[in-house]
Amino acid sequence: MKSPSTLPEWEAYIGQMSGTTLYKQAISCNTQRFCDVLMDEGYSLEEVEKILVFFVRQLRATDTMIPTGGSFDLDYIACTDLVAMEGMTMTGEEADRLNIEPDQDGSPDEIDQFTQD
Repeated sequence: MKSPSTLPEWEAYIGQMSGTTLYKQAISCNTQRFCDVLMDEGYSLEEVEKILVFFVRQLRATDTMIPTGGSFDLDYIACTDLVAMEGMTMTGEEADRLNIEPDQDGSPDEIDQFTQD
């Protein structure tokens, strides 16, 4: 799957995830390497932070644990972003339906390159 190339595409991509998939992707994207790659692609630091805000919003909406550590303080974002502060906005069933790999064809996701073993 090709990685998203606009902020609305990022928001839609992240909005397809929950549970373990969302948690792991949030960890992968909250790295200096991810920030550097996106900034090399022309994103501003503010846009990279917005992508992480999308992750925090989805983590909170699906009642998925927020990972600690990384380039951005995701807990701080969760406590200061008005949308994230709403908390869980999906039922458990709705979140469970999202808890599948976002790439339906089974191909590796370009975001997976940031996963740390």
